[in-house]
Amino acid sequence: MPPLKTSASDMVKNARARIEEIETSDLIIMMEDPNVVIVDIRDIRERQRSG
Repeated sequence: MPPLKTSASDMVKNARARIEEIETSDLIIMMEDPNVVIVDIRDIRERQRSG
């Protein structure tokens, strides 16, 4: 198998650069906008821990 052109750590770094983290208070306001789509990408264990 040929080596990866991009390392796993670089892939994670690139993905994190595209993720917008927001505060809960901002989320509550944004949820009222029908044009906003919110995607929760937390790990299942984190969601179970914090809801």
